[in-house]
Amino acid sequence: FQGNKSKLLRVAVLAASVFVVYLILLTGSRKAIILLILPFIIQPLLNKRIGRKIMWIPIAAVVVVAGVYLIMNIPILYEAIGVRIEEAINIVNGTAVGGEDISRAMLIGYGIEWFKERPILGYGLNCFRVLSDNTWMFGGKNFYAHCNYVELLVDVGIVGTLIYYSCYFYFWKSLKGHFSDTLLNKWAAILIIVQLFLDVAMVSYYSFSSNLILCLCFYAAEITSKNKVNSLKYLKRL
Repeated sequence: FQGNKSKLLRVAVLAASVFVVYLILLTGSRKAIILLILPFIIQPLLNKRIGRKIMWIPIAAVVVVAGVYLIMNIPILYEAIGVRIEEAINIVNGTAVGGEDISRAMLIGYGIEWFKERPILGYGLNCFRVLSDNTWMFGGKNFYAHCNYVELLVDVGIVGTLIYYSCYFYFWKSLKGHFSDTLLNKWAAILIIVQLFLDVAMVSYYSFSSNLILCLCFYAAEITSKNKVNSLKYLKRL
């Protein structure tokens, strides 16, 4: 009876997961796609066993290709997210002719030019919006860069950007080699990588959810660091 109950629970969780993924795809958010795909790819690669890492590569490739095929060929999914993926591809290869993505690309282009004028310390926190308000295309719209790297470089320059991302380096250095020790460590490492990818298309340095992720990563890094110190003390006593 317990075995049947466990199987039913697994089936229910799987069905619920598939339904949640379907709902997320219907939102049309490309960031949601990254949040769905990247953890699925990264998690096995953090495993210490080389054999499992190598075995996972073709499996992940098949799943990703199958997912893209379904998105591009199921009408309701194509209209929600497939079109937006095509728009992003057109931006990258330079064939886009208009739309929201062109505006984002132009904002990033403006940001790069502003950064060149004050590369060391930038213009000040949240000044990208002020600068964008003074352009002919985005005047009065109070737009941000849609890219955390560009936003930081414009606002606080190279110095501030390096200080901000030094915390990511600290987390990674503290967790390196200990990803598989606990579930918290593994998810902290995954969140660090995912956030670095998401920062290409969003401004996260004043986002509550992004800062909450940083707090979780900091907690995981501190716990791991304390465990390292305690282990070294124990070895010295031996």
